[in-house]
Amino acid sequence: MGTTKPVVTLIVPPVDDNFVTKVESDVSRITIYTYQDKLLEDVHSSVYDFVRNSQEFLNYQSVEEAVYYQVYVCKSTWDESRVIKFFEISSSSLKNDEGKIEINGLEANTVYYIRFKVRVSLFDRDYFSNFSKAYVAATKPQQVPPAISRPEIPRNFMIAPEDGALSQTSVKLRWDTKQNQSYVILQTFRLLEDNSLSLDDTIRYFTNTLKQKVEIYSQTSSGGFVVDRVVYDVYSQNASVGAKIYINVKPPCTFTNLAPNTLYYFSIKAIENDMESYWGSIAVTTSPIEKPENLIVVSRDSSGHGISIQWQANPSYGYQIFVKTDTDTVFSMVYSGNISPFSIIDSKTAIFRFYIGNLKSNTLYHIRVRSIHIPTGKVSLFAETLARTLFNQSDFEDEQRKLKEQEENRIKEIQNQKQVTVVLENSPDKYYLYVIDQNAQDEIQRVSAGEFVIDFTKAAYSSAKAQAQFSYKVADLLENAKKNLVLKYKNTIIKIPAGALNVPEVESLSKRYNIDKTGILLFAEMKIINASPPPGYELNSEIVSFKLTARYYYNDDVVISNFVKPVSITMFYNQSGIDQNQTRVVYSFSDNVFINNFDTDKLANRIVFNTNKTGAYGILKTSVSSAYTNSRYRDDIVYLAQKYELTGLYTNFSQILTQEYAAQLLKKVFSVQPETIKNGNLTRQEAIYLLARVYEAKKSTSVDNILITKTTSFNPDGRYKKYILAMLSIGILDADLNPVEYIPVDEFVHYIAAAEKILNN
Repeated sequence: MGTTKPVVTLIVPPVDDNFVTKVESDVSRITIYTYQDKLLEDVHSSVYDFVRNSQEFLNYQSVEEAVYYQVYVCKSTWDESRVIKFFEISSSSLKNDEGKIEINGLEANTVYYIRFKVRVSLFDRDYFSNFSKAYVAATKPQQVPPAISRPEIPRNFMIAPEDGALSQTSVKLRWDTKQNQSYVILQTFRLLEDNSLSLDDTIRYFTNTLKQKVEIYSQTSSGGFVVDRVVYDVYSQNASVGAKIYINVKPPCTFTNLAPNTLYYFSIKAIENDMESYWGSIAVTTSPIEKPENLIVVSRDSSGHGISIQWQANPSYGYQIFVKTDTDTVFSMVYSGNISPFSIIDSKTAIFRFYIGNLKSNTLYHIRVRSIHIPTGKVSLFAETLARTLFNQSDFEDEQRKLKEQEENRIKEIQNQKQVTVVLENSPDKYYLYVIDQNAQDEIQRVSAGEFVIDFTKAAYSSAKAQAQFSYKVADLLENAKKNLVLKYKNTIIKIPAGALNVPEVESLSKRYNIDKTGILLFAEMKIINASPPPGYELNSEIVSFKLTARYYYNDDVVISNFVKPVSITMFYNQSGIDQNQTRVVYSFSDNVFINNFDTDKLANRIVFNTNKTGAYGILKTSVSSAYTNSRYRDDIVYLAQKYELTGLYTNFSQILTQEYAAQLLKKVFSVQPETIKNGNLTRQEAIYLLARVYEAKKSTSVDNILITKTTSFNPDGRYKKYILAMLSIGILDADLNPVEYIPVDEFVHYIAAAEKILNN
């Protein structure tokens, strides 16, 4: 019976602490010092036993093995699946390297786990040991070179504490200096939002982001400044100057050519060892222009047609002179420009004289004179006086003759004309016309035109609703004469054809009160309303509500909802163009339906459609998606959206501003709940009024205390005018725009941003 000889296995001894004698670390390298003689002896002994007991090898006395060391490296912890470095070194190479194993390319200040395996190569076969224990070593931290600290913002940057340091057109500034520092000063109209910007980044901010020019000056030996160069975006060559930068300035220095009564921001930066400090800023408001003093009349022409006036003022300015009689509604400007002094008192005071001609004799004149800084158009308050021209007998007789002729002509005109309508009320609330029956009937029969017009466009107030009352006699006569009744209101014309008013409501009232239909009164009302368009559409015209009722004097009104014949309505839409993917539609806001049939006259910007119903109508255009970056006020949108978490501005910027959204924005930015003017869309003057009231609340003052230096070329409603002029004068409004137009959200955001920055300074 035979026996089975056991299979012989080569057991390779692993690396142990006798092998690893020392571990050293550097910033990016770990060096392991080894002693391999003992390990090689153990390996050779294992190989010898393996070969001697194996049947494969006969001459075990001459066997030689090759020994290699495999190095495994893991970061932070040992994980065989996440080895970041692996390499192998032969025992002979290790001996040549004096027993050093170097692991390079490591991260600084990091812990590494290192393990070894021994590979024995014998007769073209490889035999491996188990993993050694983990040797843990950490690389050293990276040495950080000492930093050169940023210079401090220069201290005590201020207006020089001396008389005359601040004037209408200049300011002298001073600051504390340090050795080895140079200084740069930035002059702007707006506060620099990021004071950490470098000088180069500041220039790029104004030229690339704000699309404004930057003038760079150097200081001369005399202390003045000369322009070195002008920097601007290649596509904004005609842009205004948004910033002036003065290089290598030395205190104290005077900045000239400023505008009177204007807010400027001066920012300073220190430069030392090629390092720049942050910007430090101060606000400087130049002195207002002095108004003329001691305005008097020095002589009057014997003809009664001229007056010589005199005043005392600064010779550096020009002057504007205005006159008005008691019967005039506005002042007329008779001169604007420079005037040579009559005599000079000192460098800042002179006496001026001016002759005002072409005046009426024996007439009291209100005379106003104010100073004007001609380069900027800034003006002072008025100096005022009264003066009466001398009596002229010939002028008096001519005037009396003219008055007599005018009165005679007026009487003739009244006799030749019959007044058709009487204005019962012309207020901000309503423009109410009463149609005189007999005169209207005479007009209808006398005039050959095929229509009788009731014109509401002569209302004194843009916000007024239109109302008219007339008897059914007028409608009956129009039907018999086959003429149309036409109502004109703002940008809407309603043409009611003959017979369209022969409605059942009139018949019902006639029977109820047992009277003839001609005794029934008809009452028409038209007004602008606010309403939201359906989703996917935007307003492209005003929404006009048309209402018609029948009444028997002041008894109950009966609403006329439908006409017997279709009524033609002409509406004018906003002139702004639409994209090729947009279309215009007519919408009934009272029934929430679209009017399918209408004609568009693109040359006249109007749409004509027919309807059998009274109600509210408007023109819509389909919405077009647009990015806020296309808005001219995109910087203000980003500013408020990021600072006050108003991310909705990025999508709502192009919509018409509503009372609700205006209240939301003002409450968020100023923590003030504004008053409610009305519901729905706001006009520009209404939005400005809300903002001005918030400004009053935040400043605890009234706009009546603001120096009015601006005028408007439009005619806003009376209650809003002073608020518009005040906001223009302090710079919250930077453009004179039509006050009765609806205001878009992004424009209102622009005004809010301006007010916020002014209130926070």
